[in-house]
Amino acid sequence: IASHYVIMGLDAIKEFFQTVDWTEPWLVLLLSLHAATAAAILLARRHTYIQAGILGVLGILCLASERLNEFAAMNYKRFAGQQYFDANGFFVSVIFAGPIIFNCFLIVMCWLWNAWVLMGRIAVAKATRQRRSQRSESKKKQ
Repeated sequence: IASHYVIMGLDAIKEFFQTVDWTEPWLVLLLSLHAATAAAILLARRHTYIQAGILGVLGILCLASERLNEFAAMNYKRFAGQQYFDANGFFVSVIFAGPIIFNCFLIVMCWLWNAWVLMGRIAVAKATRQRRSQRSESKKKQ
């Protein structure tokens, strides 16, 4: 029974991706902006404050996705070839908020990596300090 639901879900995802016209300029621009954001995050991986600013902007955009969906549903004829924006906000969740959440996750992963590296440096510095302390104590005893 579970495999039946998995197959239905995969078919729905396949149908969704086939329905969307991926050549629409606004959609290409949106996906390019998501990719550029991910690249900026990776380029700024050692700059925590820049990443924090990006995270703040992404958080605000994610929170605004419901209102953005409502606005896009009312004005889709101005920029889109078809109505993608339903009341449930599925399209906005998948195409807009999903990549934003992925980019936020990418920032958190960069921060965890930086913390891991910093902890390693601290451990090395602590071991070096202990060795120096032991050497100086052994020289004093001689």
